Amino acid sequence: MRGHVYRRGPTWTVVWDLERDSRGKRRQRSIGGFATRREAGRALARELARLQAAVRVEPVRITLGEFLTGRWLPSLLDLAPNTRTSYAQIVRRHLVPALGDIRLTRLTAGDVERCYADVRDGTTINGYPMAPASIRRIHATLHAALNAAVAQDLVPRNVASRIRLPRAARPQLSVWSTGELRRFLEHAQVERLFPLFLLLATTGLRRGEALALAWEHVDLERQVLAVRRALLSIGYEVQLGAPKTRYGERTVDFDDATAAVLRRLQGDQRGEYARLGLPWSRETLLFTRADGSRWHPESVSDRFVRVARHAGVPVIRLHDLRHTHASLALACGVHLKVVQERLGHSSIAVTSDLYSHVTPASSGPRPTPWRGRRSAAGPRVSKSVSTWPQGNPGGDLPESKSPGQAWSRLGESNSRPAHYE
Repeated sequence: MRGHVYRRGPTWTVVWDLERDSRGKRRQRSIGGFATRREAGRALARELARLQAAVRVEPVRITLGEFLTGRWLPSLLDLAPNTRTSYAQIVRRHLVPALGDIRLTRLTAGDVERCYADVRDGTTINGYPMAPASIRRIHATLHAALNAAVAQDLVPRNVASRIRLPRAARPQLSVWSTGELRRFLEHAQVERLFPLFLLLATTGLRRGEALALAWEHVDLERQVLAVRRALLSIGYEVQLGAPKTRYGERTVDFDDATAAVLRRLQGDQRGEYARLGLPWSRETLLFTRADGSRWHPESVSDRFVRVARHAGVPVIRLHDLRHTHASLALACGVHLKVVQERLGHSSIAVTSDLYSHVTPASSGPRPTPWRGRRSAAGPRVSKSVSTWPQGNPGGDLPESKSPGQAWSRLGESNSRPAHYE
């Protein structure tokens, strides 16, 4: 590290060298206004000592791309598979093409800002502009990687720390009204996946959580299910893993109509497995294909969109059934804490922020008495919240009402379900 002091008018100034930029250009920094040469010399010594302390333990000449793909990504063993896959895709599609050839020690904030500008304007290798939210995801990946480089003493600081990011617009949730949900479920009755769609609508489970349910996780008598795992799509391969977060492990109860549909599903599945010569057990998944194999999550989402389009309702994502469940519950006065626990959010603040467009009775006291029940398989179960009214959602079941008849008393499409608690 080099530096010097010089007189500038009545005061003294210190100047020292920084690392050269990504193009090899010399960089310096200076501080002036010292009354004496001695004060300036002390200040220079402090700055040089600070820089010396930040010198890498290992003199590295690797590029950012080599660090990301050869060191950082392989070290992410404690992350969920989906998170690792997301990081790897961002590294491969955006960071390596734009910044991969720059030496790690010469990466500057300017390089990073130009990369984000190119991503925003669509001038990257991908050739299409990306929204602020996508840029923030790219930034989060790079920031995490550079933090790891700092922790390994490969670079003195994280150059991505002080970059101003574009403000991401608040996402608008797409949800169905009760009438739209009713029309969809009426149309979906003939679908093999109807019990899954109904369960998602009446419990707010995530897609992977529902697809990972085995019969051992469902108590049809007590009408409660235990979320203990999720079916994950890693690339296009499917595997069972942990729920999205540690708060995802929970128990959720369901209403009489959903229980009736699940009982019928279990009976049909037993007969189907017997005809196929397949063993059926409590470990069998609830939702399987006609040959007994498990569904791919993306195939389920694609089928949902096709059914919604044929039903003549606004096309939303399968995940939006979860938002529909929460929004209808909150709009009908179900307490925010109940919805939070059913959805498996980490805190009530997450639920409140996500569904701030709804005006529930969430500011009042928690419902009392707290009508929950404890499951041997897990923690307290919240009171039942259903988006299906009293009646028969699945055909020839205890009550001889079709979904349309069951919903007929709800009136217009924006009315609330009759048996929200």
